[in-house]
Amino acid sequence: MKEFHDGTPDDVARYPMVPIRDVVVFPNTKAAFVIGRPSSVQALEAALAGDKMIFLATQHDATIEDPAPDQIYEYGTLAYIANSMYKPEEATIKVLVEGRERAHAIRFEEHDGYLMATVRRAPVLAENNKKLASLVSKVVGLVEQYLKVAQEGNFDQIQAALRANSPGQMVDQLADKMKLDPADKQSLLEIFSTQARLVRLAEILEIEIEKVN
Repeated sequence: MKEFHDGTPDDVARYPMVPIRDVVVFPNTKAAFVIGRPSSVQALEAALAGDKMIFLATQHDATIEDPAPDQIYEYGTLAYIANSMYKPEEATIKVLVEGRERAHAIRFEEHDGYLMATVRRAPVLAENNKKLASLVSKVVGLVEQYLKVAQEGNFDQIQAALRANSPGQMVDQLADKMKLDPADKQSLLEIFSTQARLVRLAEILEIEIEKVN
């Protein structure tokens, strides 16, 4: 979507948004789900008519049918709609999205029957490579411990995530594939620093390992 005017910062833009239930979509991952709420269908149609980018944010309570803006997390993911299939008999759209980048919604507003989000994209942060390497080793060790004791159905996908191209991609893909509490996943999504995200994931893994031991 286009920015508002020439004076608007480059990291701020407006996108159609869809509140999602019990799922946290991360950058560097793909997700498929079915959209049925009329307002969300309209948001998708608006995105498809434009650059196919949409802002996805998880709602606090999955049981609420039409969440108000204050019932949706402000931090979400800008995603590209890679594929969509409309099912007229069910009035739903099945979509495949590719998470692209973290973003913080600074305003929600209704627009033609759906929500528009004004978002600020996550900044690119300078990171200490030595500290990152140490934290990656720690997380890899904890994941291997976790896989030995936990009942995980995504074993191969988690192993593949450990071979991601960068520490940032690794932690996002692990968070996406592992069976973690949605609140823990949301906490990882809201951390922009890769280093801080690795620290948080290590904390979560240590708790999960202790639970099953």
